[in-house]
Amino acid sequence: MFGLFYLLSFLLIVFQLPEGLSDLHAGLLGKALLALDRGRLEVAGFVYPPLPLLLLLPYPYPETPSLLAALALAGVGLLFLQEALKRGEGGILLVPLVLFLTPWAAFLAQTDFAGALGLLLLTLIWQTYRAYIQDGLSRQALLIGLGLGAATYVTPLALPFGLGLALHLGLFRPLSPVAWLSSGLLLLLPSLLAFGSWAYITWLFTGEITFFYREVSLAQGLNQSFLLSVPYLILGLLLPGRPPSQRTGYLFPLTLVPLQALMGIPVPRVDYLILAYFIALTALSENLKPLQRSIVVVSTLIKGIAAWLLLSIPAFTNPFEHGLAAALATAPPRTVLTDDRSTYRLVALAKTARPFLLPADANYPLALASPQGFAAYVLLCPGDDPLWRAYGERPPPGFLAEVILAEGCRLYRRVGESPLLP
Repeated sequence: MFGLFYLLSFLLIVFQLPEGLSDLHAGLLGKALLALDRGRLEVAGFVYPPLPLLLLLPYPYPETPSLLAALALAGVGLLFLQEALKRGEGGILLVPLVLFLTPWAAFLAQTDFAGALGLLLLTLIWQTYRAYIQDGLSRQALLIGLGLGAATYVTPLALPFGLGLALHLGLFRPLSPVAWLSSGLLLLLPSLLAFGSWAYITWLFTGEITFFYREVSLAQGLNQSFLLSVPYLILGLLLPGRPPSQRTGYLFPLTLVPLQALMGIPVPRVDYLILAYFIALTALSENLKPLQRSIVVVSTLIKGIAAWLLLSIPAFTNPFEHGLAAALATAPPRTVLTDDRSTYRLVALAKTARPFLLPADANYPLALASPQGFAAYVLLCPGDDPLWRAYGERPPPGFLAEVILAEGCRLYRRVGESPLLP
């Protein structure tokens, strides 16, 4: 049964995915293609989060990030199913149906592969954390710590989530201050070490702490953000008469909001909103009375309605962009001078980094100073990079404009070279 549910969940997400490549996925894919073509992982730079980039290396194609995200989100649906069966609460079964039949899961799969994978890890960590609160086994705390350490390389939510788990530990179960501190350090230390090692390495090689992660806008304005959070708030009607540990569990996601803000993570995010709902359900869905079951059902249905109204799945389609990328892929190796900080979408859609002469290449500074001697074509898009500042207004000496896109991107061709576009 679980295998069939997983397969159906995956297919429901995939069938909703429109054609196109999101900016975040394009950025990760472009770096993966560069590492594969040059044969050295370090040329991809210090991309955060790094683990999703590595997962793209075996099959670096535009559809890969969304398919991997769909696999992860189907796993999240299994965790909801497991909770429903364990508690005997049929109302919880509505939640995965709402996630997969409305744009919640498909939006995340289309826009944020790293967020989907991180959501699966953090949901598993929360389940283990609840078991640790009940049993107090050291191996459970160790598993939580290792999971948070791995999640730190997947999603920026991992660090505030781990910090919240450590700070709330003594509120879920009676602990002395010393036990609270030692247990909290056991949970948090692996993620702190993971984050610290990444920060140190990036600072050592680049002089700054680098975060490539491109945040995805969830909704426009405070009102829409509030409406997306209404289903979680409705579950607050279950709080009266609940023991302190359950009330703490419900309020736990709210405490993550200031932690995320302090760390520069925009809120709310789709992965956070799904995780918050899962945490609230697991905290409050024990021994429900008929009226309380109705509250769970109503909040879940409103969650689906909010998704239909506020979360339109972006298509990221531009036929001319695809045509230009296909033409660029036919260029000889290292003949297209470009900066992938601004042209990463075209690099990803070309499905190869071989034609491009990029900042990761040793002769890029020379090519930037004198394009005519190193490149047959120059590709640039508006951005704060040296190539655009040098040639954004006019072609380099010896080049002429072959095409200018509506977005401001332009392709210059060296005089005497064959056009790439028909």
